[in-house]
Amino acid sequence: MICIRPRAPDDAMLAGLIAVHAEQRGMVLDENAAAYLVPRCQRSHLGVERLVAEIDRLSLERKAPPTMAIWRDALESI
Repeated sequence: MICIRPRAPDDAMLAGLIAVHAEQRGMVLDENAAAYLVPRCQRSHLGVERLVAEIDRLSLERKAPPTMAIWRDALESI
């Protein structure tokens, strides 16, 4: 039996996943969000989903738009 391991998403796919998950949550991310987050985030669909959820949570908790400070804190907390 041959097992084929799925590859981790590439940078373009990760950027797209971040945008899709943010849109599903009604979040508007700065145009620089993907450029900052992609190299630093976990390279998986689930990792991106968790990251965007944490950005959303922090943004709502702080009653502030999702800025780089929130992105950084979200990356550190997951």
